[in-house]
Amino acid sequence: MIDRITLGNQHAPVMYQLMGVCQDNFKMKSQDNLWTVYDTGTGIIIRFKYQNKKLYKVFIDFSPHKQINGNIHNANPFSIREAQEQIKITLNDIGIEKRNFIFWDISAIEIGVNYLSVVSPETILQCFLFYKNARFNQHPLYPHYYYAAGKEGVKGKKNDIVDRKSGDARRNKNCKIKNYCKAKQTNNQVRLMYYQLGYCEENIMRFEVNAETMAYCNKWGFTTLDSLFDENILERCIIFLKEHLNEIFVFNPKDIVSDKKLSTPDRRKYFQAIAKNFWEGKEKRELRTSKDKWLKLPRKSDTKKIVVAEILKAVEVQNNTYSDIKSMSYFRTEDIESDSEETPLYRGLNLFKNKRLLVDIGNTTHFCVVTGEDISMQRNGEPYLKREGLRFLKENNLFRYNKIKEKFLSPKLLNASEEKQIENIEKNIKNRIYNEQHNNLSFQRRNYHPNQPQFNFI
Repeated sequence: MIDRITLGNQHAPVMYQLMGVCQDNFKMKSQDNLWTVYDTGTGIIIRFKYQNKKLYKVFIDFSPHKQINGNIHNANPFSIREAQEQIKITLNDIGIEKRNFIFWDISAIEIGVNYLSVVSPETILQCFLFYKNARFNQHPLYPHYYYAAGKEGVKGKKNDIVDRKSGDARRNKNCKIKNYCKAKQTNNQVRLMYYQLGYCEENIMRFEVNAETMAYCNKWGFTTLDSLFDENILERCIIFLKEHLNEIFVFNPKDIVSDKKLSTPDRRKYFQAIAKNFWEGKEKRELRTSKDKWLKLPRKSDTKKIVVAEILKAVEVQNNTYSDIKSMSYFRTEDIESDSEETPLYRGLNLFKNKRLLVDIGNTTHFCVVTGEDISMQRNGEPYLKREGLRFLKENNLFRYNKIKEKFLSPKLLNASEEKQIENIEKNIKNRIYNEQHNNLSFQRRNYHPNQPQFNFI
């Protein structure tokens, strides 16, 4: 549910320690008199802000949801518990421990959920019309993506209208609402949609609320990073989503009963509302009146109620650890995952506990099931990171390569040639897969007599 967070800290010892980590390990993205920005190459952005030439504040920005998927996508189901674990792992990698979370402020946060609706994606995108007074707009480049980001403008001096823009979207100062078809999002490298890559099912939608200021985060109880680990955090996230969903106006003419069953005044309101450009450019009071008239019309169905129910149902299912509903993510087994101390880099290893699933994954994904790395540059074969992938990673993402090297390279080969090290890393990655299978078989041979009655649980 927690998709992206921005964290802030003004404690000098923390800032200078993190600055040292960045200088030693990460690439500087930009630098000027006010900001020094580092990019880890793994989806984590660290920004140092200066005031009067002195280090004033540091910000860390990343997506726990994407981190758990190797910074590839956020199209799979994602629970609060998974988000909490991923936040701890991600920050621990840059030297920030759980006991210090209380000193990190939340400057921005995105709470979102992927859901499979019984209403068609096209209908949902067309019918979500307003968040409060802000119109849902279609992105000019991405037809699957709709957002509501505040009024078209604000009153300037002498009541002139002044556009308030940032990037490709007009934004208000508090929050931004997104509602879009996640399945139709495209991976620009391979030019395939997420559902075509197997990240999710074909009609998966995503609803997201972005709290974009610290004051707005605090209003909803997202104060320090430690607050995301409160016992009632799931309840607060659900309330946060519900309150913003309540403010959305859904306009679907098919919800209204046949015009023959409408009274003359209601028939007039109906045909006025469905007229072209009726909802464009209305002032706040006029817009509220028009909404009220529409909502009072007799209806045979309620698109908003159906979609909201599907969104909240998805939240419940994804956060129910005892649910037997299969995950849509190839990064999970069909069984409930155990609490593992392994980093998400190696979570895919669990997939090999099911030999049938190994075959399925080998034919459908382009990610190493041991490290989670993209292996689309490799020739087809067993789905783990091989030499050609390791060489590519070393050239294009040295930080990530070093993390894998630290985990898989034998200490005896620390001074060996680069090619020998790569061979050893590949061998150890492969062994992580097959050693477990071999050990299980050996255990069975040692402990189970051939004539002992056994149950086949396949």
